[in-house]
Amino acid sequence: MRHRLTAVLAFAALFACAHVPVPGEPGYPYNLDGTYRLRFSVEGESYGGTADLSTAMGGAVTGEFRLTGAMRVDGDLEGTISGDTLTWTGDYTMPSQGCTGTTRGSGPISEGGASASGRVRIDDSCFGRLSGRFSFNRQ
Repeated sequence: MRHRLTAVLAFAALFACAHVPVPGEPGYPYNLDGTYRLRFSVEGESYGGTADLSTAMGGAVTGEFRLTGAMRVDGDLEGTISGDTLTWTGDYTMPSQGCTGTTRGSGPISEGGASASGRVRIDDSCFGRLSGRFSFNRQ
């Protein structure tokens, strides 16, 4: 009986000391870190580029993005990870058009942080309010 009690107490102590990672800690399955292929699909048009993202302690996500193609767009973003969901905002400029704007997006992150996708709303100084979808896919 004494050995059984010792084994139960040892297991309970080990279980109590186990640490479950939180957003931003190594091992958290939904951190976004690295270079991602970025795609915006807006009003029937698709725009591609790259984004460099990182997740800090507490789930704060920061990054920069660049869309290339017919119109170059340079921007930054910041957001948060809560559970398996990314919510973010970002400001951007379109140098050739003289436009600026703000993006707001939210959507699920795949386990392992390899991708995230969801809905995006864009408020653009030249084109007004637009809506569509975004996706980040790790390169």
